[in-house]
Amino acid sequence: MKAVRLATMMAAVSWVPMTNGCVSLSAKRVVEEIIDSTADLSTCAIQTRSITNLYPTGANTQEMTLISKDWKEGGTGITLSCLSRDTVGSRRIDGTVKLDGMDMQYAGRGVYSSTFDGLDHKPRTISIVTTSGQTTEITVQPPQALKLISVNGASQAARVDLSKDMTLEFADFSPYSFVRVALVTEGLEGRNFAHIGVFKADRILKIPAVAFGHHSLGTSSKIVEGANYVLVEQFNVMPGTVAGVGSAQNIAMAWAWMPVTVSGQSPAVAGIEVSGTLPAGTRKVAYAVSKPNASHGKPLSQARKFAIASLSIRGRLHEKSENEVPLASWDNALKKFHDGLSRMFKKEFGITIIAPEKVLNSSVYKEFDAIPDVYTKESISRSFKGMRSLNSPRLTSSTFPADKPDMQLMRDLGVDGLISVEIEVDGMTTSMTFRIVGEPNAYTVPTLYSKGEVHDEPGMPWTGTRFTHIQSLDTVLRKNDLIAGMKKALKEQEAQARTLGYESIWNMQSDRNKARDLVQDFEILPTYASGQ
Repeated sequence: MKAVRLATMMAAVSWVPMTNGCVSLSAKRVVEEIIDSTADLSTCAIQTRSITNLYPTGANTQEMTLISKDWKEGGTGITLSCLSRDTVGSRRIDGTVKLDGMDMQYAGRGVYSSTFDGLDHKPRTISIVTTSGQTTEITVQPPQALKLISVNGASQAARVDLSKDMTLEFADFSPYSFVRVALVTEGLEGRNFAHIGVFKADRILKIPAVAFGHHSLGTSSKIVEGANYVLVEQFNVMPGTVAGVGSAQNIAMAWAWMPVTVSGQSPAVAGIEVSGTLPAGTRKVAYAVSKPNASHGKPLSQARKFAIASLSIRGRLHEKSENEVPLASWDNALKKFHDGLSRMFKKEFGITIIAPEKVLNSSVYKEFDAIPDVYTKESISRSFKGMRSLNSPRLTSSTFPADKPDMQLMRDLGVDGLISVEIEVDGMTTSMTFRIVGEPNAYTVPTLYSKGEVHDEPGMPWTGTRFTHIQSLDTVLRKNDLIAGMKKALKEQEAQARTLGYESIWNMQSDRNKARDLVQDFEILPTYASGQ
């Protein structure tokens, strides 16, 4: 493997998911990007895409050069992205990459592409031969048809007022499929399509005006007023196994688009941040939580089942004290936290927490990093029933989301989200940090239900032999107070989410959850398996 270092003149370093799922680097300063060259496909995550009906060159987006240097309006594009499966970065393949026997164009950043005139709805074969002698073939499946016939009732000279709902009408679409809807934006990331939501496909699709303020590029980009395009993408994500390749995925993408004139405003939503305090006896509990806007921030109302996948406690005791609490008491304290969190989520949000044994027995779970087990007179580090952290080298790599272990664990357990909780004792104070992740909205990055921290005010120190049994340990850990703080924070966050339109946007794809309830392994329904 050799590294190629590119010095690229750019104006602000911001990695942004593009319409075709590639990654853009926006411009503002000089950055150095390392692209590895490899002849070992087992280290690669390969994602192929079949895109029909490429939008007009007048959209002038950054992704056009990433798909192909020979963009063909109304044509078909086939791409192969070679990503590093275990590290950050892209891979250029040492060898040849051919589509049906013809060389694919290397567009840069690990992306190979070929474009054709007209709509192409036949399977195609990509063949790879590396300099090390490794050979493999990938069948790229085409998308099903999609035809957009009107925007707000007009098939020509359509207008979109961002302060009003937008109605789309289709002639061809796939029942039970989902579509992403986008408009051109401009900002720090350059000029790109930003998605305003993922919706269940139907002949008539009415998109609430609030969705415009939740577009996927956030407050750093603004929907372009005047001449613009509505772009609709019907996607089908298909996981696959390719000989010799670390992981593989094919996405069939049917595009439909229409020129529009944009006017009006929709308030931009960056996300939700909530903070406050909760009285707890003679002291207070402080909390702070956040989530992104509805493009990647998911309301708790969309969830039915969670797994607490990581629960641990660590602490540095008061400098004059010793840890004289039996280890079994620490384990019992962790069990009380797990039980208390389970009751809170069920009672307040109607979400069931699955049994911890299901998490521990998952074949995927062993890939996560172990939590150090420390029990001394000065400190403690302990996890509930031997749970692991939700950290893994592949979580921070450049592989596609479906190949990341947290998304695989979610699918293996059949849950809508994973909760990680860490309790920290620091002398006189106790804090609890948490994070709740969900599946991707479509196929880009995972969603986030919430992340935050709850902590108490400085209080009773740990001294001498005073705390030697579970009742006294409860006094220090303040389980009930911390969970009450988390409940209050989540309640306030979800109230704001309803006001800001999160639920009205996400309810337009709620049938996806119903579909998952009908099958044990929803990978057999790739149209629904957006996180794959």
